[in-house]
Amino acid sequence: HHAYSNTATAMRIPGGITDKDLRGTVKKFGIEIAGGQDHLKGKIFRIGTMGGVGAQEILATLAAVEFTLKKSGFEAGDGVEAAAGVLLG
Repeated sequence: HHAYSNTATAMRIPGGITDKDLRGTVKKFGIEIAGGQDHLKGKIFRIGTMGGVGAQEILATLAAVEFTLKKSGFEAGDGVEAAAGVLLG
């Protein structure tokens, strides 16, 4: 039995960065993301989407995650620019 939530988005944590490092760096931006639970602990991170979530919050969160991955040596595309194009036209 699987449980799904429409109030959170989960993403896999790539090898080469720990859950603690990813969430810790993102938190320095003032953004709180959650780790995985049970068998997904250390494997995913979750972004809550309850309440007032608009373009500003989405872009800030993407920027923080993108920065963190690039800082850790990952080649990340420009997700913020792509998302802004969709969200802001």
